[in-house]
Amino acid sequence: MNRRAVNRRAVNRRAINRRAIILIICLVVFNLMFVSAAIAGLNFWAARPNREFSPSPNEGDTAVYQFSHRQPQGSGGGEYFFPDDHMSDDQRQQIENQLSTSVNQLQSEGVLPLEYTPQSVPFEWPVQAAPHLDDFGYHGIANFVDHNPNYPYQRRDYACGQRTYDTHSGYNHPGTDIFSWPFPWSRMDNDEITVVAAAPGVIVLREDGNYDRNCSFTGLPWNAIYIQHADGSISWYGHMKRDSLTPKQVGQWVDTGEYLGVMGSSGSSTGPHLHFEVHGLNGPTLDPFAGVCNEMNANSLWSTQPEYYDTAVNKITTGYAAPVITECATAEQSHEADSFNPGDTVYFTTYYRDQLDSQPSQYTIYQPNGAVYQSWQHNIPDPHYAASWWWWSFDLSGNVPQGYWQFAVLLNNQTYTHTFLVGTPPPPTPAPIPTPLPTPETITVTIPNGGEQFTPGDVLSVTWQTVLTPAMQVDLLHNEQISQTLTMTGHDLITWTIPLSASTTLYRIRVSNTLSPTQYDDSNGNFIIGILDYHHYLPLILKPTP
Repeated sequence: MNRRAVNRRAVNRRAINRRAIILIICLVVFNLMFVSAAIAGLNFWAARPNREFSPSPNEGDTAVYQFSHRQPQGSGGGEYFFPDDHMSDDQRQQIENQLSTSVNQLQSEGVLPLEYTPQSVPFEWPVQAAPHLDDFGYHGIANFVDHNPNYPYQRRDYACGQRTYDTHSGYNHPGTDIFSWPFPWSRMDNDEITVVAAAPGVIVLREDGNYDRNCSFTGLPWNAIYIQHADGSISWYGHMKRDSLTPKQVGQWVDTGEYLGVMGSSGSSTGPHLHFEVHGLNGPTLDPFAGVCNEMNANSLWSTQPEYYDTAVNKITTGYAAPVITECATAEQSHEADSFNPGDTVYFTTYYRDQLDSQPSQYTIYQPNGAVYQSWQHNIPDPHYAASWWWWSFDLSGNVPQGYWQFAVLLNNQTYTHTFLVGTPPPPTPAPIPTPLPTPETITVTIPNGGEQFTPGDVLSVTWQTVLTPAMQVDLLHNEQISQTLTMTGHDLITWTIPLSASTTLYRIRVSNTLSPTQYDDSNGNFIIGILDYHHYLPLILKPTP
């Protein structure tokens, strides 16, 4: 064989080796991408992207407008990519070991019983909004418990739907994920969505101090509270904000609705939410939601179980710009405003939970006199969004009526409204001048006047002699202190039934003039409220003597 042929074969072998190496690298990269996506709980065949649309009447938008000459200048919005979470087998085993150790210790100390009652403990909703929030709603449900033990991409929730997830590593979601919406990161920063105890019980474990602004499956520990209930079940409250947990410690009692912490994104989490997980006595996973495909427990654990699609409007706003919905750890920009001038551009935004394509929304903008400025209807392009937002902007002309306008959204026969001002506020309506009240005459209480005896459940009659205006007050006195105000009007017929919880003691009645508190009269003597050996009923009313 000549040297040229040998060199040619060597070159061919090197080329083949390069191609083989490149092919192997591509296969490794593809495999890593697939495994990473699977571990993250993403289904390539049923993807759930954070789709943002820019609907426009000139680009096939599904909205139909009443006034063609007042079509919006812009519009947009879309589906909100709700958060997911993940916990490795090692992390779960570590938590279960800690729980077992803590429960045994509390039992040995007598804090927890050695045996538990078989009755189930009804759960209330474990999430609340801060008192100052006046939104129509504040949450959505991202995922239910996965009842299909197979994986990956073999999901089944309690209602036989697929509102849950699993991963290629074998993680089947064992809890209910409740997320805040809208503005989850802003809500977290301002401590506006709190986690509360769904049922009374004893704190058996708590974890705090962990990083709380995760946006991916980091494998980091979460901040959580674990509560054991009277039936031995334990509820898990995970992903809470760092350093927000209740000051109560392990072994202390909490009541239903009691504060546990602030919704956050600690642990393996892609956004602020509560992972609410329930385990029965000795560890079996339970699903609070009862349904055809729930074989874990026959009955619902909720005192009132929410609908599978809890469709509603969470919030509607007006603003000076389109809202900016962020995906990771950055506070959202709502760009809200409630006061505008003629000629301004106003952005009208609606935030939904469980929006369905079978339930169109009717939007209407009303002028101060009640006339319709614009009205349109809109449908979503997909069957269901767990959370979504849609905005439209309108340029107000310079001669629009000034005053208080209203933006209304009609969904499922329920109307949600938001009031905003265009121009300067109208002058306030002057308050009517009150009619002078005549000076009351002397007050004299005639009944009861001492010595009477009544039983809890009786209806007590009070009469007096005078001609009082409505500026009258009747009080029940005990030890010369007001025990209860019975009425504050002099003309209405009011029946006062003695409460069944009334204590056996002596009382008096006082009738006074609220315009002149020093003008009053007490019954001359005490009467008795006590338990008799028979029950009687006095069908009398509180009324003035003519």
